[in-house]
Amino acid sequence: MPNKPSEIDEKQVLTVSFPSLRADDVIVPGTARFAFNLALNSCADANRTIVNNLGRAIVKKISVKLEGQEVMSLEDADIYLCYRDLWMTDKERLNAAYYGIHNDGGNTAKIRLGAGDAVTATQPNASIAASFGSRFAIPLDFEILTDHGPFYPARLLDNLSFELTFNDYGRVITSTDTTATYKISGISLEYDVVTNPDLARQKRKQYMSQIVVLFTRVLCHQKIRLNKSDETWNTGLNISTVAQRNPAALRGPSGWRHGTGVWTQLRVLLQPANHESAGCVVLFVL
Repeated sequence: MPNKPSEIDEKQVLTVSFPSLRADDVIVPGTARFAFNLALNSCADANRTIVNNLGRAIVKKISVKLEGQEVMSLEDADIYLCYRDLWMTDKERLNAAYYGIHNDGGNTAKIRLGAGDAVTATQPNASIAASFGSRFAIPLDFEILTDHGPFYPARLLDNLSFELTFNDYGRVITSTDTTATYKISGISLEYDVVTNPDLARQKRKQYMSQIVVLFTRVLCHQKIRLNKSDETWNTGLNISTVAQRNPAALRGPSGWRHGTGVWTQLRVLLQPANHESAGCVVLFVL
């Protein structure tokens, strides 16, 4: 589905909203993505290319909203999500070329973007490049679209939308030309749809009452500059919250409205067996 605006630039914010669809349509879990054509511009470097995992690296901030109310916001999304994707299986990475993940040292990306030093005869790089060309995608993998069965927007009164803040040129482009830029065009929202009255009926029954969707909220506690030549790093963690899965309460046709405090009424604590402390992850980026 084409998006308006159809072009975007670095540091700009793009809003992607899901349509209501037909009464018997449901969106297949894990298929929602934001697709676009990418072109690189450089007057001094014919070999300019992009970093690996473009679909993550090109987005600086992600905000998920229901009917305009923010449910989840992720700063430095490029750093965290690129790090998280390191745990993808080999098969998942092989199937992620559309998202800009390549396992060949970057040659496929160079072919797709017309870099001067691309080795165009190499296989399977050439076939992958021919299939996708310069079109890439950003996965929209908020939990309601991936982990809670088919998404049924026709009976959800709260419109689901994403706000994506696009990253600086220098965080996306690999080039000796510091003035190199990218251009994004042909923007569209993509997803796979199944038209099935029985499945839609089941989802309608679920949406007749309040629905609670658990999702992961990532908090940036602190940013510290580190010297990777140091043998030891010392830092302290003084976090005033516990690790938890956050709930989002959705409004179905019964008319329940968010904004009544139910957003924070429920929580599931992720604690070790001894229940003494909650777990956390410390991510060092050099």
